[in-house]
Formats: sequence, C-alpha cells, structure tokens
Amino acid sequence: MNNKLSRREKILLYILLCFLIVMGGLYLLILPAMTRCNNLKGEYDEALMARAAISQNGGDTSTPLTLEEAKKQAAAATEGYYSPMTVLELNEELTGLMLAYSLNPESLSVTEPAAAAFAGFGETTAAATGTTAAGGSGTPSIGGSTVLQSQASLRMTGSRDDMIRLIDHIAGYPSLQVTSVYLPNDGTYTMALNVLMFPAE
Repeated sequence: MNNKLSRREKILLYILLCFLIVMGGLYLLILPAMTRCNNLKGEYDEALMARAAISQNGGDTSTPLTLEEAKKQAAAATEGYYSPMTVLELNEELTGLMLAYSLNPESLSVTEPAAAAFAGFGETTAAATGTTAAGGSGTPSIGGSTVLQSQASLRMTGSRDDMIRLIDHIAGYPSLQVTSVYLPNDGTYTMALNVLMFPAE
C-alpha cells in the first residue's frame, strides 16, 4: 500500500489549508470588526436623530461643559464681586472708600447681608428731595446662585468734585450698585448703595 501523497494531492491540501486560514481570520477578526462598526454607526445615527428632535423642540444642543470649563466660567462671572463680609467689615470698607476720595464720613448705616433680589441702579428713588441717579437695572445671578445683598446709606461732606470721583470709582465695581445720590449745594451728600457679595463655594 502506497501512503505517499502525489504532487496533485499536496497542492490540494495546501489550497485547503490556505482556505481554512483565510476563513478563520475572517471569522475571528474581520466579522467582529464589521459588527462593531455597524453597532457604532447605529448609535451615531440614533444620536443624530435625538439631536434633531431636541433642536426641533427648541432645546439646547450645545456641547456640555467640562468641570474645568465650568469652574473657569464661574470664576470669570464672580470677578469683581466682594466675598461675604460682616456689617463691621462693610462699614470699614465703605468708610475707607469715602476717606480715599477726601470725603469726611458723617454717618453710615449698613443692613445685615442676606440673599435677596434687589432694585437695580435707578429703580429706587431717594426719600429726600434731590438728585436721583439713573441707570440700568437687573438682578444678579451668577451660575444660578443668589448673591448676598446688603443695603448701605452714606452721608458725607466734602467737595462736589471728590463726590463725583467717588461715584465714578464705584461704577467700575459690579459689587457696588448705586441706587440714589443726593447732591445739594451745601457740600453734604448722601448716597444709597446695594452691596453685592458672592458666597464662596
């Protein structure tokens, strides 16, 4: 009995082996990759459909912020606001402002800070007859948090020019909102302020 394979049989065996290798590679590598690709495409199509539905309903389709981006935006929004202070600290801060502009403080009253809405600049009229400042209005809202508010009433003496310089200085600080100013000719001036403080997280 001759067990030796002929040349033709050897070629057929090589062809069969190559075929098995190709089919095995197709089964183990290519088919799972194609399945994964189809699944990802299906998920992508679903996401596009969901986005289109949200857009049609007027929803926000913007990319969500990362935690780091949200922190940066919150820091930028609170820039220029005082940190929470006690009534005594507010008294010292406002007294220092008056003295810095060569104005002599006569009286100063400050309410206890509280979380509340406020009447914006120009929305509150001074009780006394005189000049009432006019300007914008609004309620501070920073990142969905409520700012602390304290109301201050200042009475001081000095030159009118120094008083105007103080008002211009205050206008550059979002934490200080002038609601009324009384500027008579006798050199005694009054001012009402909303002092806004952003509570630290």
